[in-house]
Amino acid sequence: MANNEQIKQIELPPVLSHKELQTAFGFSRNLAYALLNRPDVGAFVLGGRHFIATETFLKWINSQGNKGVIN
Repeated sequence: MANNEQIKQIELPPVLSHKELQTAFGFSRNLAYALLNRPDVGAFVLGGRHFIATETFLKWINSQGNKGVIN
């Protein structure tokens, strides 16, 4: 089991853009945009840009855990 020194914690902003998704999660640009455009993810558009609340995204990603590949 990992101890506290081995666990890397990432501090995320309250709202994520495609750039934060790429940086924090290692997603490609295409995957980040594809996720933000999915109707079931819960993203919103503000000034023509797509965003998602971090808490909403983390809940969504956790709900996908047992479903296999995310398309």
